[in-house]
Amino acid sequence: MMDLKNRIRQFVECDDASITVEAVMILPLLLWGYFGMFVLFDGYRAASSNIRANYTIADMLSREDTTQVTQ
Repeated sequence: MMDLKNRIRQFVECDDASITVEAVMILPLLLWGYFGMFVLFDGYRAASSNIRANYTIADMLSREDTTQVTQ
């Protein structure tokens, strides 16, 4: 049991690493998050644009005067 505890402790305390290995491990997550933000904000922009267009069309229709005088 002590051997297992010693191995776990050594693994946790070990700070020997390679920057290349760490970069390969974390770079995909960073890129995924970065591009995910673009997709998320573009979706909100598109939804906002659609809502504004809907309000504009509704305003145009509500101001339309349909009364016609016939003689």
